[in-house]
Amino acid sequence: GQTVLDIKDLDTDPVDMSFVPNLPPGFSGDYSVNPVTPPGTTDANLAVDNTATPGANSFLLRGSADGIDRDLELDVNVATQNAGAPTLTAPPDGADSVTTQPLFSWNPVDQAASYLIEIATDSGFGNIILSQTVTTTSFQPTAALPTDTQIFWRVTANNVCGGTASAVFSFTTQPGPGQCSTGTPTQVVFEDDIEGGDNGWTHAAASGSVDSWTRGSASHGGSFAWQAANPSAGAPNEQWLVSPSVTLPTDLNGLNLQFWNQQSLKPGGGGCYDGAILELSTDGGSNWTPVQAQSLLTDPYDGTISGSFGNPLGGDMGWCGDPQAYLNSVVDLQAYGGQTVRFRFDLGHDRFAHRAGTAWAIDDVKVQGCGSSQPDDTIFDDGFEGATP
Repeated sequence: GQTVLDIKDLDTDPVDMSFVPNLPPGFSGDYSVNPVTPPGTTDANLAVDNTATPGANSFLLRGSADGIDRDLELDVNVATQNAGAPTLTAPPDGADSVTTQPLFSWNPVDQAASYLIEIATDSGFGNIILSQTVTTTSFQPTAALPTDTQIFWRVTANNVCGGTASAVFSFTTQPGPGQCSTGTPTQVVFEDDIEGGDNGWTHAAASGSVDSWTRGSASHGGSFAWQAANPSAGAPNEQWLVSPSVTLPTDLNGLNLQFWNQQSLKPGGGGCYDGAILELSTDGGSNWTPVQAQSLLTDPYDGTISGSFGNPLGGDMGWCGDPQAYLNSVVDLQAYGGQTVRFRFDLGHDRFAHRAGTAWAIDDVKVQGCGSSQPDDTIFDDGFEGATP
């Protein structure tokens, strides 16, 4: 190869050109002009034969005059053969419930200058969802891969001579919030799309407050949703919607409540002036406990509801979307397995002006878990291990 050096800043003394340190084994070279009288140029002519050491070779092109050195660093990567196939190490082939942002790793390949990792949702790599070239032997995606999905991946080691692809590994990512893993049945314990009437739902308001909950048209799916309006300004307001009782089985994993909700409330100062919370009762509605933030698997609370202007829910963590389009909220219920519970969607406003229209809408509510709560219906079973009858 040829590299041109432009000599301008070493006064007018002749500039002696050299290689520092001496060129590596297998390299040879010289300069077209040496020394160079400034201003002037010279070509560094380099050649490499097959005795050079494969891999990175570094050296300096140096110009020296009157005790002053000027250096240009060169890094030359030498390959004498195609890079071989990497051996994949992690995630292991066939792994299950892998995080959606795993650390991919593989063993280094002799003479590899870079690695191309390809991640796809099919074994033929017709649908590659992520492709990245790296110089290290590991890679971690910055965005999550699809949940509960079989993922296929391979790595190709490359150098100037060519590249070789690894074997293909696959794994299945972990289920998303509220999902059951592939092969595990989903057992729906309670479900209401709000299309068929009240179905045991009730609603009310605190003393002096307005109850505006109704089955209205602000739906996520179908024609109806439970919805409450923002009240008139002038006085604080608290109103709530209460679900029917739901008995939670003891033999399901991942028990959760899911509901779609949209909000048009009033935030402020990193908290909420108007706010909505979810509460749970295990005694038929005599006592209510706010659902804690750590139980919200999606759609986290927006902040603490302010009590400065009379909101009855002041001090509780809550939502205050400004506005928030419909989101699927998933709430962990595993700790309540074996109990009968009710849910209360509690909406509080301060005494000042509010957003217009519907404050909160709830639709498509269900409680489900993973596994089967059905009784064993086996009629006959014989593994033929005992004595002959």
